This record gives sequence, structure tokens and C-alpha cells, in this order.
Amino acid sequence: MPAFDIAQIISQAKLGSTRKDAQIDACEPFAAALFDVLSSAHIDATVCTATFRLSHRRLPLWAHAVIQSDGIFYDSMGVFNHDVVRKSQRIHKNVRTELKLEKDIRDFNEKEWSEMHKFYYEALSKSLNNQKFKTNSQSSKISPPT
Repeated sequence: MPAFDIAQIISQAKLGSTRKDAQIDACEPFAAALFDVLSSAHIDATVCTATFRLSHRRLPLWAHAVIQSDGIFYDSMGVFNHDVVRKSQRIHKNVRTELKLEKDIRDFNEKEWSEMHKFYYEALSKSLNNQKFKTNSQSSKISPPT
């Protein structure tokens, strides 16, 4: 089985403005869809919840559903980590922050988000299939040594 570039699958998925929605209030259906797509391709994936807080505060500022695969975390923008969060939130270098990532379950309010999940699933599946096709067509162009 070829190795897949999950960040590229995400970035090349045609999500339009819903990519931003998945950063704000649709992160759970996006994470569920990404988990479902990766799992269907037999790629190990784990649903996690990321919480972000300023070090001097007890409670987190926000929580976000992400997917972990092979030690790397992903959301609708691609790779997700503390540096990415700090940069996107424009946090000053002297401000201490904490990003906590914990294993969670694949869950979202299916009554409210089933259409969004379906949209994300189809877009991510198509992107994964495009990557499979490119990988297969490139490997078939390699001629055997003579």
C-alpha cells in the first residue's frame, strides 16, 4: 500500500468556504469525515480533542476536534500543532500557551451535521482517490532496470 500525504489530501479537497467552517463550528463533522475516509483506506487514525489555553488561565479558551495519524495531527487546514495554532492566532512570542491533545471518540451531532459530514466525506474521498490514481500512474511509468 502506498504512503499517503494526508495534509495534501486535505489541502486538495475541494471544500470551498466550508474549510473555514471546520475551523470554527464544524470541526467535529470534518474530523469524523476525515477519520472515516482514512479508516476506509486502512490508514490508522485516531480522533482527538485539542484544547488551547493561556498558561496563566485555568480553563481552555477553546476546544477543537482533530485527527492523529502516524504521530501527526490534522484539521481542515492540514497539519495541526502548537506552532500552527500560535501563528494562526497571532500570539506574541512572550505569551506562554499550552495545547493539550487527548484521544477522543468519533462523535458529532448527526441530526444537525449529517449533510456537512457527507459533503466533507465525499470531498476528502475524492481527494484521496486522486492521490491514489496519481501514485499508481507514476509507479506504472517507472520502467524496470535493464
